[in-house]
Amino acid sequence: MSKALLITSAFWDPVCPPLGVASLKSFAEMEGHQIDIVDLNTHTEIFGTQSEYFDEIQRQFPYMKKWNIERNGTEMLSLHQIAYLFARHKKNYKEIVADVLNMDMRSFNDFMDKFNLEKFDNLFEKLYQNIEQEIKKYINKDIDVVGCHLNNSTWASTLFILKYIKEKYPHIRTSVGGPGPIMGFVSDKKEIELFMKKNNFIDYFIVGEGENCFLEILNNKNLSPSIFDKKSLINNKSLSSNKLRMHDLPAPNFDGLDIDRY
Repeated sequence: MSKALLITSAFWDPVCPPLGVASLKSFAEMEGHQIDIVDLNTHTEIFGTQSEYFDEIQRQFPYMKKWNIERNGTEMLSLHQIAYLFARHKKNYKEIVADVLNMDMRSFNDFMDKFNLEKFDNLFEKLYQNIEQEIKKYINKDIDVVGCHLNNSTWASTLFILKYIKEKYPHIRTSVGGPGPIMGFVSDKKEIELFMKKNNFIDYFIVGEGENCFLEILNNKNLSPSIFDKKSLINNKSLSSNKLRMHDLPAPNFDGLDIDRY
């Protein structure tokens, strides 16, 4: 038996309970594994940062009020976090962030005159302190696998979480999956390979339905870092011999999710 933690990272943009982790939980537990799930989107301080961020955007750049920023700005928020996490020690950090935020290509000097980077940095510092404190509640040396949701909006927090876990607990194997590997910023094979090379704290990248791939990870503690896609499923006899049929799947298990918050 393996023990795993599945995390829906901030900020998952469909405002509904995360079905993917609940489905993986019930499927893996049917096979005897222990699965806990965590949803950072129902954590008040963490998810509230999104509203604070959009409020600050509109304070500094009032014209963005016309853009329905709460719905259309989630990818901008994600890219801004990536810059904060991985580029804030670069000399041109402010210019990098300005390039993310200046979406309609306004005059660079005019944009920079109104841009207060420190406000956003303070917001993200608080955000990632909260994420770290929340993740600490669930991570311990007994966990074998941690998996995180990956799409355009959860990209930044997923990288932060898995990097943090790998540094603190090198024995824990890490995985990503979800709609991002199919429809998001990493959906091409070369993009996936580059993504894995750049983020070597991630062991497994699952493309498509995750049940059989997740089960293989849990069953095989010596499984080498891998990209699981349709081709690898076909070529791997242990996986392809277990075809998924909808009427054989258990009902999703939402235990551990704060459903009432939705």
